[in-house]
Amino acid sequence: CHNQDIELSQVCLTAVLNLTASWNSLPIKQAELLLTAVVAENPQSSDAAALISQAEEPMRLLLVEDNPRLQSLLGETLNAAGYGLDAVGTVADLHTSAAATKYDVIVVDLGLPDGDGLAAIRTLRAGGLATPILIITARGSIDERVAGLDAGADDYLTKPFNNSEFLARVRALLRRPADVIGPLIKVGNTTANVANLEVLCNGAAVDLRLSERRLLLLLMRRAGSLVPKNVLESSLSEFGRDVSANAVEALVSRARKTLGDAGSDIQIETVRGVGYTLRDKSR
Repeated sequence: CHNQDIELSQVCLTAVLNLTASWNSLPIKQAELLLTAVVAENPQSSDAAALISQAEEPMRLLLVEDNPRLQSLLGETLNAAGYGLDAVGTVADLHTSAAATKYDVIVVDLGLPDGDGLAAIRTLRAGGLATPILIITARGSIDERVAGLDAGADDYLTKPFNNSEFLARVRALLRRPADVIGPLIKVGNTTANVANLEVLCNGAAVDLRLSERRLLLLLMRRAGSLVPKNVLESSLSEFGRDVSANAVEALVSRARKTLGDAGSDIQIETVRGVGYTLRDKSR
């Protein structure tokens, strides 16, 4: 990125942050410090100054957990990772906080004392809230996970869980571009519905298998960014069975053909030995 003769651009800075975060080699906060160091060599860049100003403001999360000990432990974990945090323990406080503050991620337990977290998520989504939501709960069956995701959650983590995995899932949600998070994700002439996994191309349904639609949704959420193959394996395995690297390759191949036959603008590029990048080939 460094070039004394060319002003460091916002695209270049963003690429540094995306690369460090995507590979999980550095926590988000350390990635921001790396950006600061890069910009120090290019102090006259107005784009760089703007990005550093944004980086100095920590991502803000809302934690909704009624167990005081778990709320405290998770709060310490998130604060240590450099995130700003508001913590509440009821559905009523969830609605009040979400209405008053723009959060980057909301973490929600389902078993709350004054109502069900699942119903609260449905209400938030119905009201137009697009903030990424991570469910943390002891409800671990496949049907319960599917119900949580269909209600509008972006990810689902079953208790008990490891703090490292918890932070990794938060980072994954924070990496998602803000303009593709919501009930519908659109890339070119192709749209995916997060709730029912329906995929449309120019308004017509695309005949993809369920596993292919799940794969496509994961890639569309991070359109333009490299998605490591092991991330796809892990995410798809959560739906009841382990998914191998060869299985992911087969899913990608079938999805490519089906999308191509439907006239989709989506192009799935392979980065050999690493993962995949989904792009809009009409641009």
